[in-house]
Amino acid sequence: MRNRFLFETKRLCIRHIEVADLDAFPQIYAHNLQTASLLDTAKLPMSIEQKRSSIEHDILNGAGNGFIFVAFFKEKNSYIGCAGLQRISWSNSCGYMGANIEPKMQGQRLGSEFCFGVLFYAFRELNLNRVESRILVSNRASISLFANLGAVHEGTLRQAQYVNGTYCDVHFMAVLKSEFEKKYESCAKVYF
Repeated sequence: MRNRFLFETKRLCIRHIEVADLDAFPQIYAHNLQTASLLDTAKLPMSIEQKRSSIEHDILNGAGNGFIFVAFFKEKNSYIGCAGLQRISWSNSCGYMGANIEPKMQGQRLGSEFCFGVLFYAFRELNLNRVESRILVSNRASISLFANLGAVHEGTLRQAQYVNGTYCDVHFMAVLKSEFEKKYESCAKVYF
């Protein structure tokens, strides 16, 4: 079992998700399903038991071609959210990223710090060249967060996501390793 933190930022400890997290933080089910649906990896519809079983399978057998991370606030050791680096194409050195932050933890720039850490891991440890993200057009905070980390808006997929009975537009954004490296120095001073 992987029980150590992969890396730390100024305020966060970040590690791979573990089966024990599913009992300690049941909100991971909802987070994982939201992220998975935007990455088109969700197996819908699912009961709570099926969600748990699917996530547990990913944890024990590897998350397909990707990773699921959880972050904890250092001071309180409290859970702040989860992120996925999924559908990694090793031959093309790219993957998709999605993240969800607990509502009570939002507005503190913890999401930016968490995503910066995951991108740092993607580019520096995994040697990816490109990380993509699909973000609902209505999610201004996530669009701004990803743009501030060097991502570029590459297009809008019209009515590409079905959310709460409505088809919604989705922005397609991506950050290249070279773009992230340009942002790294200024961000590292803030987050590391």
